[in-house]
Amino acid sequence: QEPNSLFLIRAGSPAVIGVDDTNSYYISSDLTALPENTRFFREVSEHTLYCLDAGYDHVLAELYDWTYFKPITEAYDLGNFPDYMTKEIFHQVASLPQLLKQPSEDYSVAKDLLLSADQIILVGCGSAFYAAMVGASVLEEAYKKPVRVMSAGELQYQQIHCTKETVLLAVSQSGETADTLRCVQRYKHLKSIAICNTANSTLSKICTTEVAIHAGKEISVASTKAVTHQALTLMNLGNPISRGAVLKNIDTLVNFKKFETLCGMLVSQYSLIALSRGHLLPSILETALKIKELAYIHTEGLSASEFKHGPLALISSSSTCLAFIDETIEDKIVSNIKEV
Repeated sequence: QEPNSLFLIRAGSPAVIGVDDTNSYYISSDLTALPENTRFFREVSEHTLYCLDAGYDHVLAELYDWTYFKPITEAYDLGNFPDYMTKEIFHQVASLPQLLKQPSEDYSVAKDLLLSADQIILVGCGSAFYAAMVGASVLEEAYKKPVRVMSAGELQYQQIHCTKETVLLAVSQSGETADTLRCVQRYKHLKSIAICNTANSTLSKICTTEVAIHAGKEISVASTKAVTHQALTLMNLGNPISRGAVLKNIDTLVNFKKFETLCGMLVSQYSLIALSRGHLLPSILETALKIKELAYIHTEGLSASEFKHGPLALISSSSTCLAFIDETIEDKIVSNIKEV
């Protein structure tokens, strides 16, 4: 009955409407996904029916003003980079020093919550889950209390033991990850901290407080700089990181030539085994995820200590193994690798 109209209703998932100078409309689940030429936007209220027509709009249940949209123009400019992901990896050279310059006051509310907690639960999905694993051991050592990391997709359906002193740390680049939001909503009686990259996200609004990771706009679907920022932000919540140590090693992140030979060896593989243990276990799991996501190569990320308990049976003369070595337990990892 309305061939020239588009109807929209929000039921759980986030949604935002953008409009440009030609009265063209854009609908997205994430404010940062709106195109650069967007002039104004409005957030979509839960269970509200919207009708968008060519040239104008009206809302059937409520009316409110548009908000001026300020795109981060430089984020859309590729410059001399071949793609957004490469650009975002190189952006860490500038973004990480800025993160470590953030005043301690930015962490004070979150630290007070963690100090008063009886246990700390970190939740996330995908890369955010692995970043949470990186931060967990630092937080447990710093606060001397139980810390566990759980997949947001699993936690939302589980009933875990917690008290009113338990603190939930929710990690999400966009702040709109559905499983993570549902975890916070299910355990809304707990104090919660959003570790997020997007201002005014749903996650930052429903959590008790927020710690921004200051990674800048990330356009690439495969998260890179945001993962690094998430991990360092969580570590900073535990023990302040030496800025000098990060700056000393920052060029490693963008030294692509170092990895060209390795990539040449891996690109023709059908399947890979990725092993590590200790502090580097989350890194190898994230690496396995990235190889699957970007190179479309099946990659099994595993703890080297668990490798002999079953997965070793898959190894043949044609198998290829990638390993990260934690120098503090180098002999143990080397021993595991020799079994391959």
